[in-house]
Amino acid sequence: MPKYAQLRFPPGVYRNGTLYQAKGRWYAANLVRWSEGTMQPIGGWVKVQDTTDTDLDVTDPVRGLYGWRSTGQAAYLALGTYNKAYAFSAGVLTDITPAGFTAGGEGASTSEGDYGNATYGDGAYNVGSGAGTGAAITEANSWAFDNFGEHLIGCAYSEGKVHFWNLNVGTDLAVVA
Repeated sequence: MPKYAQLRFPPGVYRNGTLYQAKGRWYAANLVRWSEGTMQPIGGWVKVQDTTDTDLDVTDPVRGLYGWRSTGQAAYLALGTYNKAYAFSAGVLTDITPAGFTAGGEGASTSEGDYGNATYGDGAYNVGSGAGTGAAITEANSWAFDNFGEHLIGCAYSEGKVHFWNLNVGTDLAVVA
C-alpha cells in the first residue's frame, strides 16, 4: 500500500531568484489564485452571448473598450474597432457607428526604406537608409471612450472628433457641436 506525503508549500509564487533559490515554493503558475493559503483555479472565461444564446462575434480587432452603468443601473459596454463602434447592453449588440465615419487603419504601418529598416549603424545617426526623410508611421485606429453622466463619449483616432451617444439604441454616435 503506497504512503502519501503531505506537501506544504507557502502561498504565492516566488520568482525573485532562480528555480534553485525557490526550492520548496511555487516558482511558476498560471490561472490560479490563493484563497486562505490554498491554491485554487481561477474560474474560466465564457463568450458573451446575445439574447438568443448566440456568441457575439465582432470580426475586427477591438481597439477600444469601456464599461459603465446608466443612472438606472443598466450595464453598458462600448466597443470600438478600426471602422465601427458598438454598444452592448441587455444581451443586444448595437452598431452605433456615426454617419460618415472615417475609418482608420486596421493595423499600424511604416513607410519602406527609412529609419529602422536597415542594418544597425548603416548611415548617419537619425537618418534613414532611404531618402533621409524618416519613416512615416501610420497608427492603427483606436477609440477612447468615457461617460458623461450616463451618456457615452467617444473619440476615434482616425477622426479626432468627439462623439456623444444618449443610450438610445435607435441612434448612432453623433458629433458634439
